[in-house]
Amino acid sequence: MKKYLADYLSGRNNNFNLVRFIASIMVLVSHSFVIVTGSKYSEPLRVSLNMTWGSIAVDVFFISSGFLIYNSFQRKKSLLSFTWARIVRIYPALFFCVIFTVFAIGIVSSELPPDNYLLSNQVYVYLIKNILLITGIEYQLPGVFLNTPLNNMVNGSLWTLPYELLMYLLLALFLISLKLINSNSNIPLFLLITVIILATVNICIHLTPNLSSSLIKLTFFFFCGATYCAYANKVKLSFRYFILSLVVIIITAFNKDIFVFGYFIFLPYVIFYLAYIPSGFILNFNKLGDYSYGLYLYAFPIQQIIVFQIPNITISQMIVYSFICTLVLAILSWQLIEKRALKMKIK
Repeated sequence: MKKYLADYLSGRNNNFNLVRFIASIMVLVSHSFVIVTGSKYSEPLRVSLNMTWGSIAVDVFFISSGFLIYNSFQRKKSLLSFTWARIVRIYPALFFCVIFTVFAIGIVSSELPPDNYLLSNQVYVYLIKNILLITGIEYQLPGVFLNTPLNNMVNGSLWTLPYELLMYLLLALFLISLKLINSNSNIPLFLLITVIILATVNICIHLTPNLSSSLIKLTFFFFCGATYCAYANKVKLSFRYFILSLVVIIITAFNKDIFVFGYFIFLPYVIFYLAYIPSGFILNFNKLGDYSYGLYLYAFPIQQIIVFQIPNITISQMIVYSFICTLVLAILSWQLIEKRALKMKIK
């Protein structure tokens, strides 16, 4: 009988696709508030918890990613195969999203004539920076979304992708360094120490908002996921622990200064329980494909063009319209690009 997280690591019979899909919808919902109103404080959780549904979703992404990437690194035969696997997962879909944004959404939405738009250096800065992800993200295209409530912002979701790549690099360097000094047996211990340090720093930052740093928070959650994988043979997946974790998160949510403790400590356990324990009919979701990345990539520019075309749209209408439109693009992205790119992985 399976009891521990390690018992579930082999195979793909899990709910990570569904967890990430729901997280992508959370990002879409969260962005609907700010894109329609132009105010980041319009999102209900912002005032009460100093977080948003979108920021929680991004944390879920990084927890899941740290766990899965650590497991992948341990299974890959070489650094080359590991690196290539990450490239074919991130870049093909991103490439087509950026191209679509620049040459479809951009041309339609820009206040500049098409020839002036295409001759602008800003177009090619956007293309190069957002395809490579090496020197940060470019958010503006010439004349695009200048008069929307959240103006001059084409795709605000891309900001997490350079962090994601950085986490891959940090984890790979971390594990390779430990192997080079013959410390294989201490890898889980080193990871745990890293997570404890990051947790301490991050809680201090959360309690002092002016020092807020996305890098530290996302690094914590990514390495937290990796640590869960490293200690998978000691993590017991129990319904009792799952309910306890949920209760702690809910109770601490009544005070945003206390909430950070419950959130950072117990959220990862909740995610891994939901990813592996629910079974039966729910696993049929995997047959549909992994639409989460496409939803995440396309939602923001689609929402911007919707509010550009329908200035008086309500938040609830935005959620419905943008979800339908973005889901179509996400399905196409998965079927035509992502699924085919994944077949290029080195076995």
